[in-house]
This record gives sequence, structure tokens and C-alpha cells, in this order.
Amino acid sequence: MNILTDKLTPPPEIEQKISSDMMHMLYENLPLNIFFHLTMSLLLCAILWTSSDHRTLWFWWFGIALVSMVRMITYYYFRQQDDSHTTRYWVGVFGTGSVAIGLLWGLAGVVLTQQAILSYELFVGFLIAGMSVGGVPVLSSVREVYIAFVTAAETPYIAHVMTFPGEIYRAVVIIHCAFIVLMLVMSKRIHSLIRTSLVLRYFNVDLVDKLQSSNGLLQGEVLSHTQTERKLRENEQRLSALVDASFEGIVLHRAGIILEANHAITEMTGYTAQELIGAEVKSLLAENSRAEVQKYIDAQVDYPVEAIARRISGEEFPVEIRMGYAPYRGENVSFVVARDITDYKQLLKTQDLARQKAEEADKLKTEFLAAVSHELRTPLNAVMGFTQLLEDTSLTKEQKDYLSMTQRSGKQLLELITDLLDLSRIESGYLDLEVIGVNLQDELNHILDLMTLKLEKSGNVINVVVAKDLPVYIKTDPLRLRQIMTNLIGNAIKFTEHGEIKFLVFAEEEWLCFIIKDTGKGIPEDKLEYVFGKFNQIDSSISRQHGGAGLGLAISKRLVDAMHGRISVTSNPDVGTAFRVDLPLFVNDSLVDQIVADNKIQDSGLGYKTMSRLNILLVEDDKINQMIAVALLKKFGHSITLAANGQEALDLCQQDNTFELIFMDIQMPVMDGITATQMLRKNGVAIPIIAMTAHAMSGNRESYLNAGMTDYISKPILKENLLLLLEQYQQ
Repeated sequence: MNILTDKLTPPPEIEQKISSDMMHMLYENLPLNIFFHLTMSLLLCAILWTSSDHRTLWFWWFGIALVSMVRMITYYYFRQQDDSHTTRYWVGVFGTGSVAIGLLWGLAGVVLTQQAILSYELFVGFLIAGMSVGGVPVLSSVREVYIAFVTAAETPYIAHVMTFPGEIYRAVVIIHCAFIVLMLVMSKRIHSLIRTSLVLRYFNVDLVDKLQSSNGLLQGEVLSHTQTERKLRENEQRLSALVDASFEGIVLHRAGIILEANHAITEMTGYTAQELIGAEVKSLLAENSRAEVQKYIDAQVDYPVEAIARRISGEEFPVEIRMGYAPYRGENVSFVVARDITDYKQLLKTQDLARQKAEEADKLKTEFLAAVSHELRTPLNAVMGFTQLLEDTSLTKEQKDYLSMTQRSGKQLLELITDLLDLSRIESGYLDLEVIGVNLQDELNHILDLMTLKLEKSGNVINVVVAKDLPVYIKTDPLRLRQIMTNLIGNAIKFTEHGEIKFLVFAEEEWLCFIIKDTGKGIPEDKLEYVFGKFNQIDSSISRQHGGAGLGLAISKRLVDAMHGRISVTSNPDVGTAFRVDLPLFVNDSLVDQIVADNKIQDSGLGYKTMSRLNILLVEDDKINQMIAVALLKKFGHSITLAANGQEALDLCQQDNTFELIFMDIQMPVMDGITATQMLRKNGVAIPIIAMTAHAMSGNRESYLNAGMTDYISKPILKENLLLLLEQYQQ
């Protein structure tokens, strides 16, 4: 073809026509070119929307749209007045637009992937490469335009990728440079083919004009054949370029015999293209994977499946394959697209191993915290137990002050230990919810009972407003509900020096709503977003005055989330703060139909009340804990019998069946508390058994109840908690 064109040097007038025709070829495909750029830019924005800066995406796409609009206006102006300017002018206008759109795509590889994530870098690079491939048949009629477009599109991306360290990025640069060279060579060949075709056409026209007019039919047939041949060659070259530029392995086959294979499949398997052509597709698969792939072929599904491929060396590796049909040389043939997923599989394996290690670490942390809790609570039980007993002795005012500060410090330490354990349990994923049917009014009474002592000491008053249309029985986790409410009400009491706490309970659609509002100092607006964080203290001076590690609200937030609820806060400085908790409202119809609840909640004070005398068996091995528990129980007027371990408890229960209540330690020599409880239940002992232990991790209570125990009280034993517990079992 080159020899022919060298011999056929067109005269200036034909050369001008050829240049004009090549210029017209550019503008003929311009609308489709604009549509393609707009579509691909929208697709890229959609894919990168969640990972890139939205403003940058909008500015970039606006640039694409603006350049596209200007090019469309140019297209319409060209169609109306193409004769008003020279061919060189119109080529220059088109080339300027191509450079502009190419630069915008090149900038996409720089500004839209600033996270330096390899997958995004490769994806944008693949998209830019696709633009370069698509421009070969469209822009090669004027080769300078294509060179300008490819340079503008690829140069910023390659320069950007070269700034990243690592072999993979250098490989990407090398591949793109080689790809550019390949595209330029293809563009040169297509340009030569187009020019040769035009030269031949005009020479044929000139030759026919010099012969006879009767040869016009023959000329038309020759011209038609030339155009058809050109289109066929263009299509084959375009398909070949696209297939060879793909990073995925592609083979075309007829009845399982390979017709074509791209470069990626040769790199993947180690075979050359010549070795693959004529071979069977199944020869690229491992023996044990062929039957499964055949089922996939027979089912004619269009989704990808995993299989095991085989290299020329015999090494097997995982691939993801897709199959379909494509036109090839006048017929539909099958194609197979294969992607090596070895790295992906290794990543999954690594992630699974990391997850297992994290779970093991969480388990070890939980076990460690449980042990630490037990060791801290045991001596703390002695400290707080004896300070409670000292309260009822004759003390000077100075001694009472010292004792009060000691008790306050002990309670702060106890709250800190409890909060840390709860938070650790929640974050480790070991939070178990026990959703049961409860009496809502009783639960509200219980919450207020727990808060009464704090209210009395603070000098604040609480105003309780409960809607009349609430159901009596609901389904919830009462322990978690009490924990959330006591945290929020306790927080309101802590940060209100002297004022009113409002506690509102009402139903709203399918939600049970709680509002806790105080009249304290409030929270500045810029601090509201931090109130549910761990160890956050808005006012450090108040924190030092009242204590606390800043975990109460963090725990409440996580508990509300675990219960599928929502929590929010509003505040005005020097006016007060309001927390709102919405929990799903599940009415327990199996207990009672929904009725109107009484909005009056009975007051419940704390102190030593007149109670019926109980005959109590105390099972405890530690002498100090025995002294504290016996002294507290006797102050409430109960009769106490001691047992040092589970075996002694069994023996005493066989000798005396008049016990009405058992307090059972968990860790004891000879026989532990859980084993003793199980034996007592097996022997028919049905009286309440209360677990009394320093183990306070979330989930311990459930394990004790499963063992047959009735309730649970943690050490250190606070007399107010002990009193509330005993009230449930008095006659």
C-alpha cells in the first residue's frame, strides 16, 4: 500500500480535496463523541461520588459539560458555514476542543483520585486509556488532532502516577507509555489507510473521467468495495485494539476452539497467542473445574462465576470468568473474559485472619477486664462496706466529713469500674439484650427509686410527667432501660446545682419517648457534637467537683443504638439541657390489652424500713466480706447463718429447711456458687438464691440466672441496693 501511494502522488487540487474530506470525517463523528464524553464523565462521577470531594467532582464535570457545549455550537456553525473558512482553520478549531477535553480527562486522573487508592487510580487510568482507544478511529483522519488529544489526556495522569512509590505504579506508567506508543502507531496506520483510500478514490475518479462515461457503474462498484473493505478493516482494528488493551484475559472461540486471544490472557497463562489459537478453551482450566464451568456454559447465565485456571507450568490459580457472544468476521462467536483473582482471594484470607485475631484480642481483653474487676471489687467491698457500717457509729463531725469523702470516692471508683467494663463489653460485641414483658409503671418507679438518694443529696426536685395513654405492659430489656435512664437522670442531677429536673414519658407513633430536662449551666453549641464521645467532659471544673470519667453518655448512646432507638440532645447555655431518647414501642399483648396508665408514680424513699424478719443463709468464704454482709443484714433485722463454701451450704440446707433466702458467692473453695446452686435446685430447694460476687461483667447476670439463681447483686455491696433487693422478698 505504501508503494502504491508513493507512486500515486496526488496533484494539489486532489490533495486539497483529501484534506477537506479528512476534516469532514472529524466533524461527522463529533455529536457521538460529545455524547460519549458526557456519558462517561457522569459514570465516573457516580462511581467516585462516595470517595472524592463533591465540589471537585462538580467543578470537573462542569468543565466537561462547558467544553462539550462549545464543541456542539462549533459543530452546528460548521454545518451552516463550513465554506466560510479554510480547512486548516476548522482543523485548528476541532484540535483545540480535543486538547481541552483531553486535558480535562487527564486532570481527572490527578484531582479525582487524591486518596492514592490503587483501585481508583487504575480505574481512572483504564478509563483514560479507553478514551484514547476510542479516539483512534474517530480522530486518526487528522493524525495531529489525535496526537494532541492523547498527549493532553495521558500526560497529566502518567505524571501523577509517577509521584507514587512502588513497583505497581511504575508498572502502570510503563504500560501506559507502551499503550500510547501502540495507539500512535495504530493511528498512523489508520491515517495512512484513510489517506490511501481517498487517494485511490480520487485517482480512480480521475481515471474513469479520462476513460468513458460507460465505466461509471464499474467505478461505483470499486468505490463501494473499497469503502466496505475500509470499514471492515477499521472494525477489525478497533476490536483488536480494544481486546488487546484490556487488563482482563479475553479469548474468542467457536465451539470451544480458540480463534483469537489477547495479550492479557497470554500474560496470565504463559502461553503465546500462536499456541492458544486452535487450542481448546477447557485446556486453560484445571481438571476439577471443567465440569462446573460446563454447567455454567450450558445454563447460559450472564453473571460471573469463579473457577480454577491453569498456567503452562501447571500452576493453578483462581479466576473470575464471564461469557457471552460477539460479532466476529460476519458471524456471532463466543467469548470468555477471565480475571485473575489471586490477590483478591489473598486479601480475603488476610482479612479473615485479621478478624479472627481481633476477636481473640477482644476475648482476651474481656477476660482480663473481668479478672481485674473481680480483683478491684473485692478490696473495694471491704472499704465501702466498713464505711457504711461506720456511718451508724458515734463519730465526730470531722470524722463524718472524712467518712463522707471516702464513701464518695469509693462510689466514683465503683462507677468508673462499672462504666469501663460496660463500654468494653459493648465495643467487643458481647452485649446481649434480654427483651421481656415488663410493667412500664413499675419500671419507672424502680428508676425513680434508684435516683431518690441522689436527688435528696443534691437538693434538686424532679417533676415526673407520664402520658395517660401509655400501655401498661411493654416488651423491652428492663436492665438496659434502667441503665440508660439512671445515666441521663444522674447526669442531669450532677450538672444542676439547685433546680428542677423534668422527666417526661409519652408515646409518639411507634416510639416510646423519654425526655430528661435540667436547669443547669447548659452545653455550648460547639460542644454538643462531643457529648456522646468516650471520656469527654464539657466542663472540667464541674467534673472535678462531681467526679466521673465521661463514659455515662457514651454508654447510653451505644445501648440506645443496640436497642434500635435514637438519642439526641439540645441545650442552651445558662438555661439547661434536654436529652431525648426514643425506643421502639412494643406492646405486650400477651400479658394484657393496652390500657390507660396512671400518670402518678409513687414515691419511694431509701433508708432502714420496717421489714419482716427473714431467715437468711449467707454463703461466703472471705472473712471480711462475711463481716460486712452480716452486719448490714442484721441492721435490717434479719437472722443470718454462715457457710464458708458451696458444700457447707448444701449440708446446712439438708439439716435446716427453714431458710427463706440465700446469698451465694460465686468463687469459693471446695464447691463454687454456681455448682452449689445447681445442686440445690436439683435437690428441690426452691427459695430465692441471690448471686453475690465481684464478677460484674455484662453477661454474668444471665449466666447466673441460667444456673438457677434468682437475682444478682455485685460487690461492693451498697446498703441502698441491698435494701431494694430485700424489699422484693419480704413477706
